[in-house]
Amino acid sequence: MKWAPLFALQVGLFCVFDGHHSRNASEQAQDLLPKLLSQHLQPTHQQQQDQQHSQHDQHTPLLQQQQQGALLANEPAVAAALTASFLDTDKQLTCEDGCTATALLLEGCADGSVMLRVANVGDSMAVLVDLAK
Repeated sequence: MKWAPLFALQVGLFCVFDGHHSRNASEQAQDLLPKLLSQHLQPTHQQQQDQQHSQHDQHTPLLQQQQQGALLANEPAVAAALTASFLDTDKQLTCEDGCTATALLLEGCADGSVMLRVANVGDSMAVLVDLAK
């Protein structure tokens, strides 16, 4: 398991890696994936920062401002970044073994809520349960 803060604690990444035959691939992946994901999310993060500076005015509803401030709200960009990061991680593994991965991205929003994005590769998966319901 690996926890990695991205973008100065704005977004957190929690991963579970399961190596096929040994720990080699999962240990390499836990070092590679956070770095690669941060790189792939950087353009989205920069675009978000630029939009925040240009769009905040007193006529923009607070909820819309809060949603604009959430990096993970851009679902297509986050999905593309996760896919590219998984593929790049696989390419950069230096061992013959492979591993599966489940990644959970989470971001605290300005309204106190938490936004989640979950992705997996291989036969690993996650189940999210809302205990409040």
